[in-house]
Amino acid sequence: MHTATEPFRLGNVPVAAGDYILRLDRPFGGLVSTILGVQWYPEQNPRPYDDTGWSVTLLRNLQVHRIDDPGIFDRPMALAAVDFAAPGMITGTGSTIVIDHTTDNTVRHGSCTDRLILR
Repeated sequence: MHTATEPFRLGNVPVAAGDYILRLDRPFGGLVSTILGVQWYPEQNPRPYDDTGWSVTLLRNLQVHRIDDPGIFDRPMALAAVDFAAPGMITGTGSTIVIDHTTDNTVRHGSCTDRLILR
């Protein structure tokens, strides 16, 4: 995974410094396309019962733009050198944690099964 080191625009897609860039010219590029892409089902096949369960971009409230222009490789980006951590933290006391129901992209499971850590 890379991050943009400077803002730039490629076609109609504005990229801000710090945006994540997942290069599809890597061995697991097909997997990235499958997980983050739009799911299409042929009309002659029935849709699976959990088709929204595979739409990671919808589940995680992500904005993903596929850029097929090879000029993306010449843009300013850096390979991630550390783990990514979402901002935030849990404060207070008690045994209950309330999480906004609109998304869970900031929730990480801690080492204990009864603990959630927001970072």
